[in-house]
Amino acid sequence: MRLRSGSKQLIRDLNISTVVETVRQRGPISRVEIAEVAKLGRSTVTGIVNLLLKEGILVEAGSAESRGGRKPVLLALNPRARCVIGVKLAPASVTAALADLHAQVLQKVRRPLSRGQGPEAVFRTLLDVVHEVQRMDDGVKGPPVIGVGVVLPGIVNTTTGTSVASHLLHWANIPVRELLEKELRIPVLVDNDANAFALAERTYGAGQGADNLLCVTVGVGIGGGIITNGRVYRGSITGAGEIGHITIDERGPLCSCGNRGCLEALASDGAIAQAARRAVAKGRKTLILEAAGGDPSAITRETVVLAAHEGDRVARRILREAGRHLGTGLANAVNLLNPERIVIGGEAVQQAGDLLLSPLREAMKERSFSVLADEVAVVPAALGEDAWLVGAATLVLEEVFTPPIYGADEDRPPITIPSLLGHTVQG
Repeated sequence: MRLRSGSKQLIRDLNISTVVETVRQRGPISRVEIAEVAKLGRSTVTGIVNLLLKEGILVEAGSAESRGGRKPVLLALNPRARCVIGVKLAPASVTAALADLHAQVLQKVRRPLSRGQGPEAVFRTLLDVVHEVQRMDDGVKGPPVIGVGVVLPGIVNTTTGTSVASHLLHWANIPVRELLEKELRIPVLVDNDANAFALAERTYGAGQGADNLLCVTVGVGIGGGIITNGRVYRGSITGAGEIGHITIDERGPLCSCGNRGCLEALASDGAIAQAARRAVAKGRKTLILEAAGGDPSAITRETVVLAAHEGDRVARRILREAGRHLGTGLANAVNLLNPERIVIGGEAVQQAGDLLLSPLREAMKERSFSVLADEVAVVPAALGEDAWLVGAATLVLEEVFTPPIYGADEDRPPITIPSLLGHTVQG
C-alpha cells in the first residue's frame, strides 16, 4: 500500500484514530484526559468525541470523581459498534465466528469437511458458515460486519491473500481472498493459522507482555507462530514458523510434506496414532484398543490420551516419546530465536496436558543452551479452541485500529476507523 500524502483530511483521520486508540487502551477515560494523553486540543477532542458518540463507536461509561465543578463523563469503546468474522479452515472442518471489537467471540458455527473435497466445495461450505454466523446475532440484525479474517494451515501470501502451499489441505496457489471478496463484498484478510494463534495469545492470552514469543500448536499438524519485537514475523515470503517441518531424524518416518523425520511425522496426531497401532499389532498389553472399541483402525490421538489418563503405561510411553520429540524441536527454536516465552497449544496439548508438556520441557532443557533455556518459560495456551478464531478476528482489528497513513492501492483501501464513519470532523 502507498503512504497517503499530507493533507487536512489525513490530519483529521489521524486525530480520529488517535482518540479511538486512546479510549481503547485507557478507557473509561474523560475528554480532558484524552486531550492530555493524545496531545490534542480540547476543542478537537470534543468534536471528535461527539462524532464518535453519534456513530456509536464510543459510549458514555459513567462519571469520574469531580475535582471541583461538574463530574467529568467517562468514555469507553463500544465493542458492539461493529463486528468482524473470524474463520478457521482445517483439513476436516471449517469454523466461523462473529466477534466484537475486542475480538470476543459472540457466535460460532462449525461444519465438517469430507476428505478429498476440492477447493470449490470447501469454499461453498466456507461461505455457508460465514453467512450463517452473520444471521445468528440473537435473531436481530446486529451491527455491520466490517471484515473477515481467514486462517488456514500452510504458507500464505498475506499481501495477496493466496494459499501458496498447504500440504494438509492439498492446495497450491489458491486465491482465497479474491474468491471470498468477490462473493462477500467486504474486505477479507488471510494468514497462516499458527500466525493467527500467536497473534491471539500475544494480544489476549498467555503471551501477553512478551515481545519475543514463540507459539506452537500441536494437533493434526504442528505449526509455529513467531513474535519478534511485539510483531508477527512472517519471513521473506511469509513462510516463517514451519516448526513442524524441522528435521528431527533424517532416517525417520515419511512426512506428508515429502521429507523424512519431520517433527510433525513424529509428534502430531497421526504419529501418535500410528505408534499406538504398532504397539497393538505387537500384542502389547494396553487399554488403547479397548478405548478404540476394539478396532485398530479407529485408534486416534484421543483414544491414546484417554488410555493414558487411565494410567495405561503403553499410552503414557507413546505420549512421552512424542513430548520429547516436541522438546527437541523447541530446543532448536530456542537456540535459533532466543524467545522469552513459549506458548504451547492445540487440541493435543489441551487433552494431554502434562503428559506431553513434562517430557517436552525435559527434552528442551537438555538440548538447548542452558543460558537460553533457563530464561524461557514454557506455558500452556490460554484461549482454548477459540484461539484461532480470535486470531482471525484480530487480523481485521489490527488493520482497523492502525493509524490511517496508507491509502488505496490496486487492491483495496485499508479498513480504518475513519473509513467506517459517515462524516469527518474538523481538527
